[in-house]
Amino acid sequence: MTTIINGHQPANRQIDTSRPPQGSGVTSLATSGFHKKIEEAINFHNAEAGSDTPDFILAEFLTNCLAAWDQAVSKREQWYGRDIARDRAERGVVPPTESS
Repeated sequence: MTTIINGHQPANRQIDTSRPPQGSGVTSLATSGFHKKIEEAINFHNAEAGSDTPDFILAEFLTNCLAAWDQAVSKREQWYGRDIARDRAERGVVPPTESS
């Protein structure tokens, strides 16, 4: 049985859910200093006060949310048979790197 979603028939591909898709930026967030900058912004703005949750825990949560979103978008593109790396290159989008 073929599933049709919003008038589209998904590409006949298996999606590897065991690791983030290549070029998704998911793994580089943890090593790029992004997490630390989010933690510092939360601390600077006293944004942890409402939940009484340490800023480093909130920063980890937010970083993980962004990584999950990136992964979901990449999987969606795979599902529809789109080449996300080619699309990014055509639009001039550069995924985050270790030095970002």
